[in-house]
Amino acid sequence: MKRLVFLAGFLSLALLTNLSFRVPTTVEAQAVCLTGTAPAFTFGTQKNVPLPGGGVLPDGDLFYLGANGLQFTTQSPGASFFTITPNSNANFGSYPGYPNTTSLGFVATTPNAISTAVSCLDSIWDINFEVAGTGATAGDVITLYFQQPDGSGRRTLVQLTVQADNNSARVTGLLAGATLDAVGHSPTTIGTLLPYEEAAGTAGNRTRLITLALPMNGTIPDCNQLVVEVNRAGGSGRTTVALINIVVTRNATTTATGTGIQTGQQGTYPTAARCANVCPACPTISCDLTICFADACTWCNRLDFASYRRDYWVSIPNYNMGLMVSPYGFNGILVRQALGCSGFTRNDPYSKMVAEYVAAQLSVQHALPFWYPQLSKQKLACHVRVPMAMPGMPAPASSLPATLSNGVVLDGNSSLQDLFTATNWAALKGNTSDHQKLLAIYMQLNNCKKD
Repeated sequence: MKRLVFLAGFLSLALLTNLSFRVPTTVEAQAVCLTGTAPAFTFGTQKNVPLPGGGVLPDGDLFYLGANGLQFTTQSPGASFFTITPNSNANFGSYPGYPNTTSLGFVATTPNAISTAVSCLDSIWDINFEVAGTGATAGDVITLYFQQPDGSGRRTLVQLTVQADNNSARVTGLLAGATLDAVGHSPTTIGTLLPYEEAAGTAGNRTRLITLALPMNGTIPDCNQLVVEVNRAGGSGRTTVALINIVVTRNATTTATGTGIQTGQQGTYPTAARCANVCPACPTISCDLTICFADACTWCNRLDFASYRRDYWVSIPNYNMGLMVSPYGFNGILVRQALGCSGFTRNDPYSKMVAEYVAAQLSVQHALPFWYPQLSKQKLACHVRVPMAMPGMPAPASSLPATLSNGVVLDGNSSLQDLFTATNWAALKGNTSDHQKLLAIYMQLNNCKKD
């Protein structure tokens, strides 16, 4: 009889504290990979083509490769692609590309993070691009470089650094033998300042067209992956690199006919790829499923158990300059107030966001020793679980991706550290929409009842 009473008491304690009887596991999950395609052009088979108004095109006319553009992949937290079209000024202002084409925008938002977009393997001749920014982007560094599919053979092509005015970028690196031409600022060399002269819709302001012509003297391999890298500084803002179009080389073992972009005349152009079709793989990530995210109400109960650990520390927004405090002793009442424990319950989005943020900190500490350095390794793709639909009801929407009012994007590749950082920002400077979006993420963190 005593044994049954003891077992019942143990089960009650387990339920009250949201303990799991599962063996802690680590599993593999697919990273969140986004793709976008930049328009590609190639030179025709005929060289020294005369222009209608006079002059000659020594390399021939350019022909649009249509659907056979250059694909890019990103799995960087907070980074994304968008399409720039001729019939909309909303996301990048007036269209900077050729008629009947679309261009590719790559935007990085996460402060103090490096975002990359990596292309498939190709033989690249020229790169036409623009840079845009909005918000606090001073110190952001934009680098275009070549690499081989295994990451070796990095060659920096061009590097730009956003200046203190948040409205211009200076050329801080250029490949020897390459030619850089920025419209209205030619010739362009290291040290040249490129102002953001044109309105770019939601992307802010942008430079004029920048053309990077690569050396064709055999000093670089014929086949490379093009990497667009944005190393964000600490400000809240968005830096965009728009790939207006890319000129690639093709073999003439197969050809097609079409209208030349520069002359408007019919011509023949090569279509056979010079390089193997090697694109970036979307890797798996390791998911630590030992973390069970108990909600704020559960932690209100846990903190009252005398047998529970007493070494927790939490950060409460707008209190103690963000420094961590213990939920016991002098600050215990403030932690319980932040959690919304009995007598402190508040239902506005801000208070509920803070409550679940504090609860999440406690849950991570409860599961992981030396927890703080591990926050950046814990991807949201592993921990955010969308609840199953109830019979006859529509499926709940995923809380990811979430775009905050400062431009920061949280997605599956973002980490718990990114989530916590965004919460601290939203508590100080965000709006109700930010609080609601972050609360939705916390509410979908795995509580070990969905497996």
